[in-house]
Amino acid sequence: MASTAPPKKRPRAASGGSGSLKEMPIVQFPPYMVNVKSPYAQHHEAYTAYEVEVRKALAAEDVSFNICKFEKAATKWVETIDHALPVKSLPISRMSDSIVDPCNASCNLFEKHLPPLPGVPKDDGKTPVDLQVLFAEEIVTLASLLDKEFFVSMMRSAGNGTFGKALYSTATAWVWALLKLDFDPEGTPYAEDKTKHLQEQDRFSDKNKKLNMQMCREIVRKEAGDEAAEMWYNHMCANLGIDA
Repeated sequence: MASTAPPKKRPRAASGGSGSLKEMPIVQFPPYMVNVKSPYAQHHEAYTAYEVEVRKALAAEDVSFNICKFEKAATKWVETIDHALPVKSLPISRMSDSIVDPCNASCNLFEKHLPPLPGVPKDDGKTPVDLQVLFAEEIVTLASLLDKEFFVSMMRSAGNGTFGKALYSTATAWVWALLKLDFDPEGTPYAEDKTKHLQEQDRFSDKNKKLNMQMCREIVRKEAGDEAAEMWYNHMCANLGIDA
């Protein structure tokens, strides 16, 4: 039967000794006490959950769209719509004005000569009348896009034809930007500046590691005293490549 007695501590160096790691006590502690999510990670998680939920709700009503991942929405926002983040109180017409039909005029003309595919709604790429009214309403703001019921209703009206697909990719990009306001307004999007984005994430990771090391150091301090705690802390920071 395994002993339940706590592990014995190795003899500590006398005060003013060399402070060898071999002389440190055996201390039980978790390697990482906390795992704080970066603003970028929180933004990524919130957007992904939202997109999955609205797509699932639409699929239940036989309106389906291809997944629009976080990176795709970010790229569309930065490269096609805007670099600055939107103001939630602005009318939703700001979003509708940015819808770009992926098919150009020649493509649409070509499509008119094709027989309709069974089970696939066919439209002319124009905004449905009910959505024209909706997008003209000054009291309907961009913030409405973060209401799942509103988003699903809007996409149900659009359908999953040419216009619906264009609206979905545009609206999800606006959702990405609106959620960025909530979670990561100061962060640099990967699509805008890859190097700066990665540097920001590295800095946050180092900050999180250092926070964990400081917490663990206090555990060592309680178990073995100041000298052992500082010895362990400096050793771990050196191994992790962060400033002590």
